[in-house]
Amino acid sequence: MLNRKALIFTLIFSTVLALSAGAQPELPCDMYLRSAKIYLGQKPPDLESALQNLLSSPEKCRKTGEIDFIIGGIYADKNELEKMVEFFDIALKKDPSLQKKIKDIRESKWGEVFKKGAEFLEKADHSQALKYFETAILIDSSRYEAYINAGVEALNLNDSAKAGFLFEKAYKVAPDNLNAKVNYATFLLNRQKFKEATGVLEEVVKLDPKNKEALLNLAMCYSHLGENEKSLTIYKSTTTLLEELRKADPKNKDILIDLAMAYARIGENPRSLAIYDTAIALGLGDKDLYFNRGLLKLTQAQEMTKKIIEVRDSMLAKPNDKTLVEKSNQLIAEQKKIFASAEPDFKKVVEMDSSDQEGWFQLGFVEWQLEKPAEARNALERVTRLYPESKESWELLALVYTKLGLKKEAETALQKAKNP
Repeated sequence: MLNRKALIFTLIFSTVLALSAGAQPELPCDMYLRSAKIYLGQKPPDLESALQNLLSSPEKCRKTGEIDFIIGGIYADKNELEKMVEFFDIALKKDPSLQKKIKDIRESKWGEVFKKGAEFLEKADHSQALKYFETAILIDSSRYEAYINAGVEALNLNDSAKAGFLFEKAYKVAPDNLNAKVNYATFLLNRQKFKEATGVLEEVVKLDPKNKEALLNLAMCYSHLGENEKSLTIYKSTTTLLEELRKADPKNKDILIDLAMAYARIGENPRSLAIYDTAIALGLGDKDLYFNRGLLKLTQAQEMTKKIIEVRDSMLAKPNDKTLVEKSNQLIAEQKKIFASAEPDFKKVVEMDSSDQEGWFQLGFVEWQLEKPAEARNALERVTRLYPESKESWELLALVYTKLGLKKEAETALQKAKNP
């Protein structure tokens, strides 16, 4: 004779079989729960049968939220996370006391999914990484980290519209989070949205007054917006901060480069050049550092050009004034020295990276100024091979060809400049 416990199990199991076979009699609400728990208690759990049993329960049995919560948990175990979220939301509306249980499951799943996304990110599998980070957002839309990582991957996939949306969401979800603000500001800055970036950067600086990157970017934004006094004030205060950081870490390349650039922005080019020289003497020179030093020298040469033009304008009124002639010759000689000092910097750039288009162009420009047309030709032809659309390279190359007596090549270069 069957004992009572066995008899109850048999009745429940028979009912479950009847339900699965298509017969759907009106059952007491607790039968759906009890049947599902039997399926879930098996080893391994029969998730599918439990799920179908609960989904077949009538609405009158689902007023407390318990069935929807269990359904959400089954979908979590099946990693059908969109469905998990759907049923957890339903359960939570019906029974707010389930919040902690649901939160614990969501946090666990969020961690698993975010970690998986990070693994794909490390492998540079941007599509899969984005998919997992977006799933993490679905699981918990209140956490900014997944928005930021998804935004980065959207950029890697050249979807700037999606990236902008994601970075902005991170910023709005975590309005007091410095990382979210910095990422959003950087995105806006890279898209040259200077007005919008300025507002966010001002918030960053308010939260972190010694954030050198934010200060430099804010100063640059003010400059682009024509607020030159604000820009100058920020650059000056940043040089003070960077000098303090330099004392603490005198061999930090990033600090030295930022300091050199800040001095250049406030017009203190000699101090800027001295910083670059120091960095190179410390063995910190990379192609960007050499390029920046060379470009600073070209800025000095450009300033010299203005002085030369002023003297030559004066010579129009006094063509026989020996003092003006000597002054003009002196300035031209000084400018030649500056160009000559810049040439090794740009040579170093292309030596370190033979595909550096800007390095080759600036080298060609300097060699043209130094009246080395053959060398300039070599550099500029490299640019046009690397970047055939470079209008300015074709224009300068046309002048070089003309100087070398290569009329046909000069005409072709001019045509390329018009239609690169």
